[in-house]
Amino acid sequence: MSSYKLIRPDKPTKEQDGLGLRLVAGLLALGVFWTALSFGVQTWQLLAILFSAQILASRTLRANMNDWPRNRDVFGGLQLLPERIIATTENHKTTILSTDQVRSLLLDYNHVKGKRLSFLDIWHNGLAEVTIRLEDGSEHQFKFVVERPAQAADLETFLRSMYSKGVDVNERFGTDRIRMFLLDPMRSFNEIQTLKKELGVPDISQ
Repeated sequence: MSSYKLIRPDKPTKEQDGLGLRLVAGLLALGVFWTALSFGVQTWQLLAILFSAQILASRTLRANMNDWPRNRDVFGGLQLLPERIIATTENHKTTILSTDQVRSLLLDYNHVKGKRLSFLDIWHNGLAEVTIRLEDGSEHQFKFVVERPAQAADLETFLRSMYSKGVDVNERFGTDRIRMFLLDPMRSFNEIQTLKKELGVPDISQ
């Protein structure tokens, strides 16, 4: 199972609007395009240059926004295992929670860092925040970053184990906090119902 970088609690999780970013990136790409055109570059090469320049500019600008996680934001590590949750901070303070004692779990998830769901989507910051309430009423909150698809797959495996244990799990995606199931906000209703049946999740609509 993957380990995740713990992110300082005061780091903004909300993703910044990508509209202005796309406009600036587009203008920069057009500048490169016209420069190449003045040198007599062929049409197909110009289009390739424009496309590449737009992507490079948007990625570079996105990585400099305030919500983008950086090394200075990291202050420990987090493991989400089917049996336990282990959080260790830089001052060597370790918190270990048994998943058998978890009553409810709320996950806010911003996809994988530097990835998009579609061409028109923003480059996501990869930040996630999990709020865990135990049977004794105590609450624990951890902010972390998902940097690779493999980490997202392991996070899905962890969620599956929580659903199977009967934990009250709620998942929300992106700035608008869209409801999702197993990290995917695009699943159809029928697909979700099939997965819930496989995991033994009760259908509260009945």
